Amino acid sequence: MLALRAALFDAKLCLLGELEYRGTFLLWVVGDLVGALISLAVWLAVSEHSTGMPMDRSQLVTYFVAQGLVSTFTISWLVYLVPENIREGYLSSWLLRPVAPLAHFIGDNLGQKALRLLMLVPLTAVVAVVFRGELRLPADFGTWVLFAVAVVLAAVVSFMLDMVVSSLAFWLQDVWGVESTFRLAERFLNGGFIPLALLPAWLAGAAYAQPFRYTLSFPLEILTGALPGEALLPGFGWQIGYAAGLYVLYRVQWHFGLRAYSSVGA
Repeated sequence: MLALRAALFDAKLCLLGELEYRGTFLLWVVGDLVGALISLAVWLAVSEHSTGMPMDRSQLVTYFVAQGLVSTFTISWLVYLVPENIREGYLSSWLLRPVAPLAHFIGDNLGQKALRLLMLVPLTAVVAVVFRGELRLPADFGTWVLFAVAVVLAAVVSFMLDMVVSSLAFWLQDVWGVESTFRLAERFLNGGFIPLALLPAWLAGAAYAQPFRYTLSFPLEILTGALPGEALLPGFGWQIGYAAGLYVLYRVQWHFGLRAYSSVGA
């Protein structure tokens, strides 16, 4: 309970602090939304000249209109926070507190997401109205519940992936190179640029097993109805497995990372 209260308090502080930079956040939000709409335009053009695509026009519209919201719910920006805390020694003050630094990082992530969602929801609503004729959202409550659970688990997987990469700062002077490569791979493998259902069949097995799918594509596959019912349970199993495995990896990293951190006098 103490960790939860600390995370919520940090989320509130982060939200209030980030309101000073709301113009910058608005540009980021608009950029993400425009990027999704460009991808939608490209794939709609492809669908008009192709036959037998695994996703129809309404599924493509639903996928890319919802992508911005799902991405905002699930993405994290720990590379701007964790390495700086480690490199500059700010982590020391967090280690003296009664809750783990992880609670602070979670709170910061929630605060940033809250501000982005405040800006993104009305913009997405406008886009949804524009495409209302082709937007096909689930009619049954059960699908919405599964979608919501998948989004929450996707956020956990994404956060822990970013935590593992950012925590390399215990040993690396600069993690930006690693983070840039990580983000590039993520955009191609999480379905941000190309819905994974449109990948060649020979890539399907590897694409569906890799962790990035479960940070964005999997919830969208549920929302659009592109995922067969028998694939739901294995999909949730992958999400839970990755979340648990990455958490264990993070704990191992920090066990040895804090030794390296203290050995240099922090």
